Amino acid sequence: MKILSSISTFALLVCFSVKVSAQTDITGKWGVSTIDVPGNMFVDVSKDSIFLSPAMIDEMTKEGAGDSASRQMVIGILKNAMVKAFTEMTMVVENDGSITQYANGVKGDKIGQLNSAKNTVTYTDEKTGRQKTLPVETKDGLLKLLLPADDNEGDLTLWCKKII
Repeated sequence: MKILSSISTFALLVCFSVKVSAQTDITGKWGVSTIDVPGNMFVDVSKDSIFLSPAMIDEMTKEGAGDSASRQMVIGILKNAMVKAFTEMTMVVENDGSITQYANGVKGDKIGQLNSAKNTVTYTDEKTGRQKTLPVETKDGLLKLLLPADDNEGDLTLWCKKII
């Protein structure tokens, strides 16, 4: 019985160690791989591709001609701008759990605070002070961050790959 208890204790320690190491692995520099705005847009930076919903394309082309050539031009311009912007964006998760956004290597604002025990990130709106806590996860070496949207259309999903 004592051997069984020792094995159980060892198994719990191994499981705890694996969980802690997986959580601490989140610290570091992460580059954006994909961006998903539910129902409106999906950008895959690594594949240099973009999907825009028909409603979003209609909204962006309503001021100009709505012909096929105009739509393709708008998609091309937006694709280039979005892929470039997100290629140059990184997220850094510090040892203290703070998450800072960088663009072109320039440090931006702290965007959130990681709670590794709960696998969540708390975001604070600097203007209103309102907080929103969203889940964070890792899967297949990628970090999934949900960022609060400015409107009620759903949160922005970023899948990031570790750089350092």
